[in-house]
Amino acid sequence: MSFEWLKKRFGQSGIHGSADAPLPHSDRLEEKAVANEVSSTVPEEPPKKSDASNCSPHQLSAHRALSRYSSFNGKNILEIGGAQSCDSAYPFLMDGAASAIVTGLDHISEEKISEEYNLRVMRADALRLTSIFEPNQFDVVYGLSVIEHIPTPKAFLDQVYSILRPGGLAYFEGDPIWSSPKGHHLWVATWGGPYKNRTSANYLFSEWAGATSTNPLPDWSHLLMTPDQMTEYLAKESIPVKDIDCIIDWVFHSNEVNRIDMTRIAEAYTNSGLVVLEANSTRVDVPSNTLADLRRRYGDGIDYGVNGVTYVLAKPI
Repeated sequence: MSFEWLKKRFGQSGIHGSADAPLPHSDRLEEKAVANEVSSTVPEEPPKKSDASNCSPHQLSAHRALSRYSSFNGKNILEIGGAQSCDSAYPFLMDGAASAIVTGLDHISEEKISEEYNLRVMRADALRLTSIFEPNQFDVVYGLSVIEHIPTPKAFLDQVYSILRPGGLAYFEGDPIWSSPKGHHLWVATWGGPYKNRTSANYLFSEWAGATSTNPLPDWSHLLMTPDQMTEYLAKESIPVKDIDCIIDWVFHSNEVNRIDMTRIAEAYTNSGLVVLEANSTRVDVPSNTLADLRRRYGDGIDYGVNGVTYVLAKPI
């Protein structure tokens, strides 16, 4: 396959390593967040329209990363795994995109169309995109906090390849990855989700919108404990039995997380039909005793220090 089109379209500096070489193993991914990667080339200030003025750095990350490679004027944009608020789509529209479609399941309660911005919100399964959209329909496809949820990365990337036009760009981000310290992505909440009427308190892997919550799980415990061991541990922490049941169900049985380690994710994205322009990671230190325990159980070859990862991809012309 010739990659001269990459050099002509994006410039040699936009290609990380040789275009014909495979993506480096996850333990050699660049050890920095994509926000830091693009900060020197993309303005820090968000778009000046009110609809995008409250976007967080995370919500702006796809726009900032992809703007290194292309303008968005007249482009058709698709977000996968989006939310009803459409916060991350507005920067593209404010930057001249012709249209944006925001899709998702968990965080979209109703479908809507905004004629003012040519914006559509719809419920759609990320693994059934080709049953909804036409081949080569979009110039940009992106998703925030999706890599850790997609159960079959190869099938997902095949869908993206089909609906992305030749020369189009994609951006996907995930954090925390299953093999990372908080890869369980614990999300047992009183206000919503599958445990809304079952738990007496909030147990979340990270702070969320000022909600009072705790994360009772030690780092990497979802990989090192059995359900019985985790139940015993949580009981010693004086967590109510019904709450323990919810936590155990989430960690070991819920389909909300994909339970795919970083090595398998890297293999899927490296071997898809899309070309990897960037692969960036955020990292944490793995204590030596924990690493030894993990390797005894799962063997070598998994990088447990990759907390989150972002990919910038392009479809060959």
